[in-house]
Amino acid sequence: MRINLTDSEQINDSTLELLGVSHCQPVSFTLHKCPLVTNKGIELLSKLSFFIKMEYLKLSKLKGLEGSEGFQRVGSKSVKQLVLTGCSGLRDKGLIDIIKRCTSVCELDLSENHKLTDESIINVSQTLGGNLREISCNELSNLTNASTMALATYCHCVVKANFEGCVKLDGSGLIQMAENCLLEELNISFCYKLQPLTVDTLVSTLNAKGPLKSIDLMAISFGDFTVEFISSCHSLSHLFTAGVSMNDNDFDTLCRSLGSTLKQLDISGCPLLTDSSCTSIAQQLQKIEFIGMRNMKDISGSSLMELFQNQSRADNIKYVAFSGSKDIDVQVIESIARNCHNIETLLLAGLKGITDDVAFLLSDNCPQLTHCSLRNCSLTDIGVSRLAVHCKKLVMLALAGIHQLTDLSIHALANNCPYLDEIHLSGCALITKQALAFLSDTVICSLWINHNVPNAPPGLLMAKDLDTGKYQRVDN
Repeated sequence: MRINLTDSEQINDSTLELLGVSHCQPVSFTLHKCPLVTNKGIELLSKLSFFIKMEYLKLSKLKGLEGSEGFQRVGSKSVKQLVLTGCSGLRDKGLIDIIKRCTSVCELDLSENHKLTDESIINVSQTLGGNLREISCNELSNLTNASTMALATYCHCVVKANFEGCVKLDGSGLIQMAENCLLEELNISFCYKLQPLTVDTLVSTLNAKGPLKSIDLMAISFGDFTVEFISSCHSLSHLFTAGVSMNDNDFDTLCRSLGSTLKQLDISGCPLLTDSSCTSIAQQLQKIEFIGMRNMKDISGSSLMELFQNQSRADNIKYVAFSGSKDIDVQVIESIARNCHNIETLLLAGLKGITDDVAFLLSDNCPQLTHCSLRNCSLTDIGVSRLAVHCKKLVMLALAGIHQLTDLSIHALANNCPYLDEIHLSGCALITKQALAFLSDTVICSLWINHNVPNAPPGLLMAKDLDTGKYQRVDN
């Protein structure tokens, strides 16, 4: 039995109490975005044997969880995957109580629990030891080298680690993990304290230890030999270096060395790269599936036509992000829409020349599209409606800043996109509240609307609500 309770304001502590005394013993349980659930509800849920057979447990984005009480009976030895994310009020003791019962966890995600400290990770390391194979500490800004040293000491079987945004790490513990563990995937993006020499040593150690398959180095300062060491990682399939000061020659070296293995690449915002980087991608990366090139200045991307017009390679493309790269040639976008039949994510916010013609091509050729950003593009109701009718798998659609859209677009989406979960409509001032209510009633989705600059149309009368702090229209 699997139980998923998500995105509901009807689920509360009483609901969990009833579930707890029902004598059901699910193998999987998810509790996500239920704001009325508190520590008391979690405690009531765990009174009997609810967790005894559970293998997967997820408690995510529960705003009502505070402190550390009520977790003493949560979990069991059968839990193998534990996801505790976005519970901003969770304290060390609460996590430690859960880990004491979940001693067999091999995959642990603690992302965005901002109050957790080294005490949690040290306890996790000592308790789980060799069982732990994957850990994510994304945005745990209180962590220091004490956490990574503990993982290096006790958890030698870790193959995947995520420390994105752990801004206090200076690298010594990471190097120790590279030496002691079996790391194949590592994310140290936005770890600003890492020095270039440390990055060199870390990448060199990872490469020498074993086959590195994935590394995220976004906004990290490269050392003198970092590119050389990455180029030697001949099993690398995932490389994210967004925001890194890397020139065209270094990038071409990477592409030539990794051309036969690299599938996912993000070079968004790299200030020194030019159109030559697009040539390197098109000519060298034969297995590329994921291309991130957001906020790239003075890049037309025209040489990528070689990639997108090769049908066998175009069929491999799943993800393309050009948002903010305002000089991308619209012919490149049309080539993607015409030939990348399996694309799932296409992000084009702020690009010039994106009109209904692109929407028509997408609707005719890209039935697998799930995430699409057309923010501030020149579409009309006709293009959006056509997209809605033919791209029925849409989950996220960003249309903010397209001022001419009306209720016609909303009704088309509501009637044709049953999986739509997130839509951005800031600045779409012609869309009525009635249409939005119909959309909310028809499909469960998150509406992102804030009629404020830069998305609001010129001349729209706005005022700040002193109770909520949000800008709202005052002319309707």
